[in-house]
Amino acid sequence: MFRKLFILVLSLFILSCGDGLTYEQKINDYNLYISKADSLIQINNYEEAIKYANTAIAITDTLSVGFIKKGEACYALDWLDFAEENFDEAIEIEGKSSKVYKLRALVHLKNNDSDFLDDINVYIERHPDDDEALELRRDYYEQENKLDEAVEEYSNAITKDSDNVDLYIKRSELYFQNGNYEDALKDYNTILAFVPDNKPVEIKKTNLESLMSDNQNRNVFLILLIGIYILYLPLSFYVFKPLAARKAQNQIGGNFTMLKDPLVWALPIFLSIVFLTLYITDSVPNFK
Repeated sequence: MFRKLFILVLSLFILSCGDGLTYEQKINDYNLYISKADSLIQINNYEEAIKYANTAIAITDTLSVGFIKKGEACYALDWLDFAEENFDEAIEIEGKSSKVYKLRALVHLKNNDSDFLDDINVYIERHPDDDEALELRRDYYEQENKLDEAVEEYSNAITKDSDNVDLYIKRSELYFQNGNYEDALKDYNTILAFVPDNKPVEIKKTNLESLMSDNQNRNVFLILLIGIYILYLPLSFYVFKPLAARKAQNQIGGNFTMLKDPLVWALPIFLSIVFLTLYITDSVPNFK
C-alpha cells in the first residue's frame, strides 16, 4: 500500500516538473500515445506501436501501461528479450498483484523457459478464475509430459464445469497415457452418458475394455505359472526327493547323497518360455 502510494506521489511530482506542462497536460499526452500504440497493436502494426509506447515512456517511466504496450508489441514481433524486459518494468511498478505476470509467462512459454510455471502460478494465485491462464498451465503440463499434474488441472476444471464434455475427453486421454485404465474407462462412460452417439469414444472404450481383459488374463496366467513353481518347490524337497532316496535304497542299498533336483532351476526357465511364447503369439488362455 505504502509502495503504491509512494509511486503515485512520485509520478505526480515528476509530471509536474520539467517542461512547464501541467500534470493534466502530461497525462493527456501520455494517454494519447498509449491509445495510439494500442490502436496500432490492434491492426498488427507493431513497430509503429513501439514508437508511440516509447514516446509515452519518455513522458514518464513511473506508469506501467507504456511498458505493457511496448512489451505486447515486442512479443508479437518475437522480440522476446525486449518483451520480457518491458514486462519486468511493468511488474516492478505494479507489484505482486500485477496481471502482467500472465504476459511474462507467455514470453517464457514461447521461449520454452521453465520460468513460465513460476509466473503463471503467481498470476493464478491472485486470479484463480482466469480460465485462459488455467488452460495455459494445463497445456504446459501436457507438453512437459507431467501427466499427473495435467490430470489434476483437468479434474479441477471439471469440478468447476462438470458438464464440459471436452474436459472429460482430454482427461480420459491423459488417464490412458498414464496407464490409469479404470479411470479412463469411467471418463469414457461419462462422455457417452452426455453424448451417446460419440463413435470415437465408443471405439476407444471397446478397445480399452479389450486391452484390460487381455492384461487381466496375462496377469492371471503369470500368477498361475509362478504358483506352479512355488508349489513344485516343497513337493521336490519334501516329497519327490525322499521318495527317490527310499526307492534307491531299496533297489541299490547302502548310503549315498541325492543330487539337487534339476527341475528346481530348469522349471522356471521352461515356464518363462511357455509364458513368453503364448504372450507373443497372443495365445494366453482366457480365464473368464
